[in-house]
Amino acid sequence: MSLFNSAFRHHFAFWLAFAGAILVCVYICFKFVYLHINIAESHADLLSEFSRRTVARMQANPQVYQDSSQVSLGNRKMQLVADYAKLQKVLPYVPADPTQLINNKINLVFDSFNGLFSVANFAIVYPIPINQADGQGCYWTFFRFAPELNDELIEIHLRQSLQPVIFTSAIIITLLFLAQVTYTYKMDSNLAKLADWAQGLSLAKANVTPPKLAERGLTPLATTVSKSLMAFNQVLEKEQSFAKFSSHELRTQVAILSANMEILDAIMADLEPNERKVLYRMEQVVSDMKYQTEALLWISKETEQELEYTDCDLLVMLEKAQIDNQYLLEKKPVTLQLFGDKRIVQSHTTLLQIVLNNLLRNAAQNTFNGEIIAEVTPSSVIVTNQDIDDIDGKNNPDGFGIGLVIVEKIAKRLNIQYLVTPLTNGRRVELIIP
Repeated sequence: MSLFNSAFRHHFAFWLAFAGAILVCVYICFKFVYLHINIAESHADLLSEFSRRTVARMQANPQVYQDSSQVSLGNRKMQLVADYAKLQKVLPYVPADPTQLINNKINLVFDSFNGLFSVANFAIVYPIPINQADGQGCYWTFFRFAPELNDELIEIHLRQSLQPVIFTSAIIITLLFLAQVTYTYKMDSNLAKLADWAQGLSLAKANVTPPKLAERGLTPLATTVSKSLMAFNQVLEKEQSFAKFSSHELRTQVAILSANMEILDAIMADLEPNERKVLYRMEQVVSDMKYQTEALLWISKETEQELEYTDCDLLVMLEKAQIDNQYLLEKKPVTLQLFGDKRIVQSHTTLLQIVLNNLLRNAAQNTFNGEIIAEVTPSSVIVTNQDIDDIDGKNNPDGFGIGLVIVEKIAKRLNIQYLVTPLTNGRRVELIIP
């Protein structure tokens, strides 16, 4: 809940700062428009008086202004025209339809924006109807506001009015920004401390006290991480203890079986060939049990200790694996062939032998009528099994047993690339051994 409140405060502070900045900008725009309206209103009386006097002058001397379309009185800033087309020529930004301007009223017409500290280009227009109300019989008086025409006092008034507003707004935005930056910096600093502490954690240092963080929501998170790691460490210790005890018990039983099989073999030297086959099969099963036990126990430990590498002859090891697994092919129409030349690699002898044994065992167990080919190439060992009776893969839809799981685990530990390619009627496994 504390972490949630912290996140809520962080988002609330951000959106508050954002809303404050938006409100300040809206207020500046409002103040800018309001000042322009005041400027227009302050000149409205001047334009109305000019319009009244100019129209009275024209009515008093009608003979002078016979062609009303050519009438143009005043100057560039304030002027009266008797033709709307002429008004559009002077003020291109007035509406195309003259009826949009209200007669006998001051109309504000905007042109362009010149920045916060300069009066915009706009005009106030005063239509004066003569005979018709459709704008065709009107005089048009206007007062233009443009940088080249404005009185300097108008520009000064605008600047003096906007400067305090903009200055105050800039201070508010800066304070909100600094507050947000400060909060973000503190949060990043606390997260960095938490990350450094978490990076230094390990199974041996699971009970290291979490750092004291200024952000209250992160301290419970650090405590939770520490407790979770300690709980995981306890589970791992139990598993390691189980593996240690199991290793002793299983190895002892396998060693006893192996020794008794050797004694039994010596005692029963005069066995018939068929009887000796049974004894031989028992010896092979014990040997197989020994390999599988060693592999499973090694996987259960998966220590990071350096392995001792020695010279390993791949062809000789494959031949041994062939002999160890030959009993699986008895009474099966399956041939197991070895190809390749002698190749010596640096690897862990026991683990590599376990890998090769499991590859051939998996192939022998999943081939019922066909052939198994094991080949040593200059860069890899390839084992391919093809089963004539299993064209659609119905006999073994998965094709993976615990043997291949062991192969994958050990290959990764020995830095051997392990590639499996499904075939239509079998499987191709390649070990790329550097």
